[in-house]
Amino acid sequence: ISSQIVAPIASVQVHEGEAVRKGQVLIRLSSASLRAAADQSKSQLQAATKEQAAADSKENLAAATYARYATLNERHSVTPHEFEQVKAQLDEATAASQASAAQVAAAEAATRGAEAANAYTTLRAPFSGVITKKFVDAGGMASPGTPLLQIEDATQREVDLQVNEA
Repeated sequence: ISSQIVAPIASVQVHEGEAVRKGQVLIRLSSASLRAAADQSKSQLQAATKEQAAADSKENLAAATYARYATLNERHSVTPHEFEQVKAQLDEATAASQASAAQVAAAEAATRGAEAANAYTTLRAPFSGVITKKFVDAGGMASPGTPLLQIEDATQREVDLQVNEA
């Protein structure tokens, strides 16, 4: 059993020789920094969502203003310069709205990533078996690929004997 993240080991809840069942909690990793990262990404998502709403509102206003100016332009009631300014404001508002949408998407991805990492703080038994080796204790550091526990399937036993030819 190894961790998928780098984190301090908060507790090891099994001992060598102990029988465990599938899904049983074996190790808990410290999740304080991961929870803080998840909270931060959620806050960034909320801020990005608010910015997106404001940008959409500005884009809607710019589109409505452009539509009015387009009608006035057809009647030659505005100068070409005024119409170009309104068109530029619409283009700017559209670009800002698209940039805000990208920020929301990035914040959503960061939030999902932080929540997924937080889920990796509880290591469970993948199958029922017996803990045959404990490589770490609470207070140690878990990292991907480094064995923390060794577990053997209790239903799959193999006996290795050396027998004299005689």
